[in-house]
Amino acid sequence: MKKKLLALFVGMLLLVPTAHAQDLQTTLNQLAGDAVLGYVDPISQGFLTNLNGGLFHKAPQTKLFGFDLELGVAVMATPLGNLDKEFSGEGKFRFNKTQADDIAASTISNTEPFATQKRDALSQAIQNTDFTVKISGPTVVGKKFDPADPTSEVKVDVTGQVHISGPGFSEDRTISKVVSTGLGGVGDLGSAAYLPFFAPQISLGTIIGTQFTLRYVPKIKIQDVGDLSWTGFGIQHNLGYWFPIPFVDVAASFYTQKIKIDPIFELSGTAFGINASKQLGFAFLNVTPYAGFMLESAKMKVHYTPPAADYGPGVTPPDIAFEIEGKNSSRLTLGLSLRLLIFNINADYNIGKYNNLTAGIFFAI
Repeated sequence: MKKKLLALFVGMLLLVPTAHAQDLQTTLNQLAGDAVLGYVDPISQGFLTNLNGGLFHKAPQTKLFGFDLELGVAVMATPLGNLDKEFSGEGKFRFNKTQADDIAASTISNTEPFATQKRDALSQAIQNTDFTVKISGPTVVGKKFDPADPTSEVKVDVTGQVHISGPGFSEDRTISKVVSTGLGGVGDLGSAAYLPFFAPQISLGTIIGTQFTLRYVPKIKIQDVGDLSWTGFGIQHNLGYWFPIPFVDVAASFYTQKIKIDPIFELSGTAFGINASKQLGFAFLNVTPYAGFMLESAKMKVHYTPPAADYGPGVTPPDIAFEIEGKNSSRLTLGLSLRLLIFNINADYNIGKYNNLTAGIFFAI
């Protein structure tokens, strides 16, 4: 898992350089707990916005039975410029050995009896405790850490009490410290224009004015990570099958999908709404403007364990589990589809809390 957290946040399906994944893995190892939510939220919102993109580019035909097959890929991109560059919040946090040693060294002075033993005991107690902390600084797409710029560093403000004991001492110790993590934005994500994503997609119609869409990746074993799988299903129905609608084709639609990397990661989304399109031209050579409005929801669940090597002897690394809800609740889609013989090419712009660009290229019959 250590070298492949790419599957979690940056680089899903190999679209972002692996170096980012390694940088992010190192960062998350030092930000263990649900306090990390604010840090990773922007990149998560990018993926959650992408997930429900590219699902349609025309209404199905108003036929009882017809054959309309499209097989290809939808590509999505969320601009990173409008995602949060800074965050501030509270949450549970578990310090690793390096951080705990630093807190212990600043808490127990050299003049105390049993100072070395107390520091070791305090460090171990800190590593075994989930603290409620205040955490702030640049997000994953914010400023890269610069020692000369205090605003470029993620800092953790902790106040709490733990019990320590050993030969000659047994006492409660209060800790209060702003911990410098030396961490900021990951790689050059802050200067990247878009967060990309793609989906293999097949659509088949028409039965009673209805088209079915499938996004599917069979279970694939990823070494040191887990099993990757992707299942998604959608249905789109042309309302004109039941009553005449002048000038345009109008369809109602519903889509649901889930991406899993067992046992680490789950990304799921649901969308439903209405869209309209108008074909201009011939069956195999045409232009189709389209528009749609969809209500949507998406969420990301994460569960991982930091490496044991980051913690001291006798310390069990914490299980980190959290869930992020997508902030997009709806989107307005405006696009254009071009049919060239056996190929269909489309592009659209999606307007919501976070905007999104999508495109697709499909082999069409």
